[in-house]
Amino acid sequence: MNGKNSIPDISENNITEIFKLLNNWRGFPAYQLERRADIFFAYYLPQIFTMDGLSNTAITHDQIIPEFPLKIDEISNRSNKVDYAVFCKDMLYLVELKTNMDHIKSSYKQVGDHKQEQNQNQNLIKGQPSNQNPPKKLNQYEKQKEYLQNAASKSLTELISDLIELQCSVRVKQHREKYKKLTVSLFKILKNLYGVDIPDCALCMNCICRAEWKDYRVLIKSIYNNLNTKKLSIKPAIIYIQPKLCKESAVPILNTPPSIVYTKPKKCENSEDITRNSEKPVGIITFDSIIKHLSSYESLKDDTLAKQFCQSLHTWSK
Repeated sequence: MNGKNSIPDISENNITEIFKLLNNWRGFPAYQLERRADIFFAYYLPQIFTMDGLSNTAITHDQIIPEFPLKIDEISNRSNKVDYAVFCKDMLYLVELKTNMDHIKSSYKQVGDHKQEQNQNQNLIKGQPSNQNPPKKLNQYEKQKEYLQNAASKSLTELISDLIELQCSVRVKQHREKYKKLTVSLFKILKNLYGVDIPDCALCMNCICRAEWKDYRVLIKSIYNNLNTKKLSIKPAIIYIQPKLCKESAVPILNTPPSIVYTKPKKCENSEDITRNSEKPVGIITFDSIIKHLSSYESLKDDTLAKQFCQSLHTWSK
């Protein structure tokens, strides 16, 4: 450290201390590891997405948009956010990061409770009393799965339409400015990756940020109306990055790459329960597969940050 009040140099020892803090503090009751560690996952996403053909071409951080808004329904202008939208030449991935397996495992009990609630309601309709206690509501993880599945049924064109609707309804000035920056990043991706014709004024951050809100809304709607939808017909796939596989969650599909396990819902004993069987397959990347993949990079073998990240991934997967 240079001087009493100066910022410490980011040395190997400093990086080690940063990850020690994460490893220790993740055990505290209100500490959310996902929010703090997410930048390290984001930093290595380009390397992670070269594993087992997720992307046929190298990707950069410019092809990743964090906290990408997904419209909740067709009526309201409310949204949920997916941790990362990763745009590849021939694919779009909606990526969710999970660092706590307890939240994932508990969701499958909630699904059983939800089915129990349906059966109780059917009994009440038939005039049959139910003595069972009311089930708990679905947890946040299960709700998240529902809106991700909804987003995965849409094309990229439809997701862009949802995004424009969402931001045109924004009233808070600070939020408007952030949506402008997000839109410029997205337009650059559409132009550079998919060859979509985007006017230069919509690619200039300074121009967009200076534009009046009403003029900006007219511009983005005009751009959307002139999009070549054939180039944007791809539908996203869902990827979870999580500590390990959950046996209760799904049945692995055969003949899939070793580092990414694609899953589908278990067959339900009750034929009436078709909702989960209609879900799209989900890719799961475990922390262990990330460790193996990053360790295979020659360029990362002397990278202190990569080493410490992999060591912490091993700790977080337990």
